[in-house]
Amino acid sequence: MKAKKIIAIVAVALIIAVFGTANGIAFSMSNIITEWLCGYSTGASDNSMLRQEGEALAKQIQGEGTVLLQNDGDLLPLDIATTPKVNVFGWASTEWVYGGSGSGQVINPKTDLYKAFDDYGITYNSELKSAYESFRSNRQYSDALHSFNYEFSRLYEPTMSYFSDSLLNQAKQFSDTAIVVLGRVSGESNDAPKTQYKINARNGSVVTDNTRTYLEISTEEEALLGYVGTNYENVIVIINSVCTMELGFMETIPGLDSCLLVGGTGTTGASVIPEIIYGDVTPSGKTVDTFPYALESAPSYADTGSGNDSTNFYTNGSDFYPVKDEKGNTVQHTNGSHYEPYKGVAYTDYRDGIYVGYKWYETADEMHYWDVEGGYGNVVQYPFGFGLSYTSFTWEVVSVIPANGSSLTKNGAIEINVRVKNVGSYPGQDVVQVYYNPPYTVGGIEKASVNLVAFDKTTKILQPGEEQLLSLKFNVEDMKSYDCYDANGNGFEGYELEKGDYVITLRTDSHTVKNTERATLTYKVDSNITYPVDTVTGATVENLFTGANVTDGVAIDGNSDGSAQITYLSRADFEGTFPAQKAADRAMTTAVRNLNLFNQTQFNAMLDENDQPVQAGQASTLGLVFENKQITQLGILLGYDFTAPEWEEVLDSITLAEMQNLVLHGYVHTRKIDSVGKPETRDLDGPNQIGSFTGETGTTGFNSVVAAQTWNVQLVYNMGLTIAKEAAAKGISGWYGPGVNIHRSPFAGRNFEYYSEDAYLSGVMAANAVKAAKNAGVYSFVKHLALYETESGRDGMYTWLTEQALREVYVRPFEIAIKQGGATAIMTSYGRIGAVWTGGSKALLTELVRTEWGFNGAFLTDYADHQEFMNGDQMLLAGGDLWMDGYSNNGTFKYSTTSNTFRQNLRRAAKDTLYMWLNALATNATYNEDEDNVPIITSVPELNFAWWIPVLIGVDVIVAGGCALWIISAFKKKKQIPQA
Repeated sequence: MKAKKIIAIVAVALIIAVFGTANGIAFSMSNIITEWLCGYSTGASDNSMLRQEGEALAKQIQGEGTVLLQNDGDLLPLDIATTPKVNVFGWASTEWVYGGSGSGQVINPKTDLYKAFDDYGITYNSELKSAYESFRSNRQYSDALHSFNYEFSRLYEPTMSYFSDSLLNQAKQFSDTAIVVLGRVSGESNDAPKTQYKINARNGSVVTDNTRTYLEISTEEEALLGYVGTNYENVIVIINSVCTMELGFMETIPGLDSCLLVGGTGTTGASVIPEIIYGDVTPSGKTVDTFPYALESAPSYADTGSGNDSTNFYTNGSDFYPVKDEKGNTVQHTNGSHYEPYKGVAYTDYRDGIYVGYKWYETADEMHYWDVEGGYGNVVQYPFGFGLSYTSFTWEVVSVIPANGSSLTKNGAIEINVRVKNVGSYPGQDVVQVYYNPPYTVGGIEKASVNLVAFDKTTKILQPGEEQLLSLKFNVEDMKSYDCYDANGNGFEGYELEKGDYVITLRTDSHTVKNTERATLTYKVDSNITYPVDTVTGATVENLFTGANVTDGVAIDGNSDGSAQITYLSRADFEGTFPAQKAADRAMTTAVRNLNLFNQTQFNAMLDENDQPVQAGQASTLGLVFENKQITQLGILLGYDFTAPEWEEVLDSITLAEMQNLVLHGYVHTRKIDSVGKPETRDLDGPNQIGSFTGETGTTGFNSVVAAQTWNVQLVYNMGLTIAKEAAAKGISGWYGPGVNIHRSPFAGRNFEYYSEDAYLSGVMAANAVKAAKNAGVYSFVKHLALYETESGRDGMYTWLTEQALREVYVRPFEIAIKQGGATAIMTSYGRIGAVWTGGSKALLTELVRTEWGFNGAFLTDYADHQEFMNGDQMLLAGGDLWMDGYSNNGTFKYSTTSNTFRQNLRRAAKDTLYMWLNALATNATYNEDEDNVPIITSVPELNFAWWIPVLIGVDVIVAGGCALWIISAFKKKKQIPQA
């Protein structure tokens, strides 16, 4: 055979193989490709009114959420008649921070500070702005998921030598007012570094400063602040940061007058900043985190990651995930600018116990821990709940029920009515905060001395002389503590109120009691009160994570089953138990190693031979719960009643294939169930802007921290409603939000997605957002359950803590969102609770959240990029429902699916998911029936015409034709020319 023929055969064979494989992949993933290339059609028109409403709300939230931290000499508000021009300093002013990076990012922003000044009519120094733009046009890395923190969290600020004398002189002549912008960003997969990486020269290389953290000002910023403080009459510092920073420089650098904490401003929030500066809006925000002078004064500091893998590592983890997978292959980081193997099996100990944020600083103050530092005032600069105003308010306690000095009953409540009056000269709003101080016995149950238990804000802007009555009510039970070790020796483990005095105070922040009559109240508990059952569900409450016989196999505190020796911070000895240094790395015990990855042995142990066979349906299109693009009456019934007997008929109709397809493929959608009429739904990120992570346009971007800083639950409700209305208009049924993880450390990269360091405040905000979204027909995946307070080593991170801390701090917001907000959807987290992946923890999902709290609805995993760890079989048997198998929809069950136990869980997951969806639609139907509400119409998304399929077929025809001609040409015999 001639070479020409051989080449043709081999080449055509390769072409056929390549195109055959490509066609196979394309048609197996046709829905995914069509979704990304062609998009969806919902029948909903572009609603400009909806966008206008969103922008107006974003502006209102920013106005009420901006915190006035300092205002020396009442510099603010400025007078536009005398100060129509301003100089804006700081490179960050030209690269405005709208939000963080990753799931909670904000895309398509519309307003930065300069545009806000333009729109308001304020003239800024354009020459100064141009100088900063010439220094650098943007941040080199804008996506935290595709960079490491030493790249993403990079500071850009020129040294003062960059500016010419003529430019600086021109600026002084331009205006005697200087605004300095300090910006900090953070993002998913990156924690803020405890080292500064910065560029301080045009086209310069990276300079490292190991003496300062990213959350301190740099030497360049310090020099700039010193310059403007010396050379300008009026200096305003704007903190445009999604991270809590050290702000002590406001007191140590002379000449700095005012400071505004604006946070990340979302798509349009920055538009209100000039209105605040010039007095059209009086700031009424309050901090939702404590601002200490030195971040290392927090007990979480030593145990906080500050970059990829910068955590504790097990000394014997080299052959375990995430260093190696189950086959012994090296595992690579999936997030970063390049692939790197994991340095070790990471773990973190929450040695700070319940003493998180202000609960640490205030309790330490009561225990005189700060005496050596010169007192609380030398440690904390701005307490939790702090915020100044342009005006002032008086509070009058009108009534207290029960009366001061009364004895409290187990199921009682306390109500305090406060009249707030504006006695200043500017319009404004105020927040009344209520805290309790429980009795404490040295060596007994751990208790913080200051605990937020209620708050309220004037809903209207009070004019000078105007007043409003606020009613603050909370249950006696809200002051209970969880005793997981029977620390008080009364033979009981669980929630209890100990005998003694409970002091209630009305405060302007966590440290300052309001100077008004009856601001301090004292109530008595005459004898210990225990809560052996949940007062909402009636379920038994007992230790689920403590001791040697826990469901998940290893106790989460490490100590109670001997798997570790961890010293937790204790009020009995703050000096001796404060975790000043990172603890030495330790070894994994055999029990911990055995749970590293889910295996056949664990799978078999979760099977129950007593489970009955599952009734499965045959393929059909019955339309039982949804027909003609709307919920049926049966669907409404089931959406409101999880226990209705009619569920059995519906579940009996679903095929096993539909159940498996639903459970296996939960990324950005829930799969259709034709047997009962359920269409495929779309579910999208993110907590600050619906669809931001998948490139949806035309939606409003907010910031969760700024929303919480409003301390206005109605605004957070409105934020949830707006996000859900924008989702519904696009045919989106599920929202990956809100986020309620705790700001345990300011270095945590995703704090901007979450509300606060306080569990109660976070829970109340989330409950209102969830309630609002359901009214719009959208279910909210409250995330991330649980213990997701760091990005460092997040893939498989082992987290150890006491059950008291777990219940009182880290899962409390989820409990409030469920019980008060009616949450029906929860997203689990990347890491572990103790030694077990949170998405596969039966104790967490089934025993605590479903059984004890009464949760009805669906659990969704986070993105399972490493499916050998975030295992779908484990998720299902633990009580989970939807596996986020990823954009490729490649999820498969690893073990047998034929057992009764497995199939019973498939049936349960189908019910959980259907209920989640139907409950939102039923709630929306009821909401629309109320004549006081403007109806919100949900829609069913349909994939647009898949134009790529005929294109691909056309290419196939052309390639096939070309190959055929090539073969024919190769084998065609040349015509012989006769010789003369």
